[in-house]
Amino acid sequence: MMTKRAALVALILLCGLAGSAMAREITVGTVADILTALQRAEPGDVITIAPGRYVLPPIRIHHGGTPGHPITLRARRLGDVMLTSDATEFFKVSAPDWVFENLDIAGACPTDTDCEHAFHIVSGADRTLIRHNRVHDYNAHIKGNGEGGRFPNDVRIEDNWLFGTHVRHTDNPIATIDVVGGKRWVVRGNLIADYGKTFDHPATRTDDYGYALFFKGNSSGTLIEHNVVLCADRLSHLRYTRGLSLGGSGTGPEFCEGSCDHDENRDGVIRGNVVLACPAEPGIYLFRAANAQVTGNTLISTGGVVAISPDTSATVTDNTVDGGGVVAQAGARLDLGHSFHIGGNPHMVPPDFARRAIAAYRRYWDALTKRDR
Repeated sequence: MMTKRAALVALILLCGLAGSAMAREITVGTVADILTALQRAEPGDVITIAPGRYVLPPIRIHHGGTPGHPITLRARRLGDVMLTSDATEFFKVSAPDWVFENLDIAGACPTDTDCEHAFHIVSGADRTLIRHNRVHDYNAHIKGNGEGGRFPNDVRIEDNWLFGTHVRHTDNPIATIDVVGGKRWVVRGNLIADYGKTFDHPATRTDDYGYALFFKGNSSGTLIEHNVVLCADRLSHLRYTRGLSLGGSGTGPEFCEGSCDHDENRDGVIRGNVVLACPAEPGIYLFRAANAQVTGNTLISTGGVVAISPDTSATVTDNTVDGGGVVAQAGARLDLGHSFHIGGNPHMVPPDFARRAIAAYRRYWDALTKRDR
């Protein structure tokens, strides 16, 4: 005779199997079919876009998958599908458990100010996964923040290329990944290159600085690891362009998750990254970053590691910094341990994994820009 506990377990298993059985493989090959599939998607669905180039309107996603049964929008292989849009915000995701993978995405706005975000992750978009895409020509390729008092958590941004094909001309903030609030975001294995903006005056406000990425607004538990950052590579170097940051340039109190009274980011980790070619600004910048860990990073031709404000406390160990140094300003507290190394080798080269990623990026960038001329 089945006990109540056994019956409950059986019911849970049956529900799980039923959910899996309902998952659909959907192939779409027109703009109308893409939009319809997204509108009607159910947990577990995998929507595969047929090879081709598609010009899409702004897309708003208000329903989601479930833990273990996400909704996936993808190309079968990276390079099969190019999506372009002149929408200020292309994908705006406010529901949980979505996966976007293997997509080439291009901002195609008449002016740079109009192309803000390829992905805007807001509200209840927990566990969004943006994986193995190539995204170019946005002010903040991936943006995360609160909406309606809710901030997305456990988002993952992995193995993407985020870059620009031209210098940005805008007064808007520049950061390829720009996140305000949120817990336990992971940014891993991405290549971020050729970002920043040009203007003809000294930086007079916080938004004049460009960043590869920042997490601020009382965000916490952030993990930034094994990324390759080139402030400038195929494009000319732009003044006031920084690398990785916890805290960015600060947040207006009305945009914080709860309160930013004590810090901008808490318990963040920056490890195993390679940051290159930011000679005039920090490769790693900590502003009001509490209990941060900065370990095992390689910084070449940058302004080094800079920590600012009494709210900043960080352990900085096992990094290789060639150019710049390690600077604590305005009361920031740094624990350098016993293994910090500042290099002085003018011929220093990045690690093998970074060199391979950079070589592949350069080949792709050259082919892409030649084709689009």
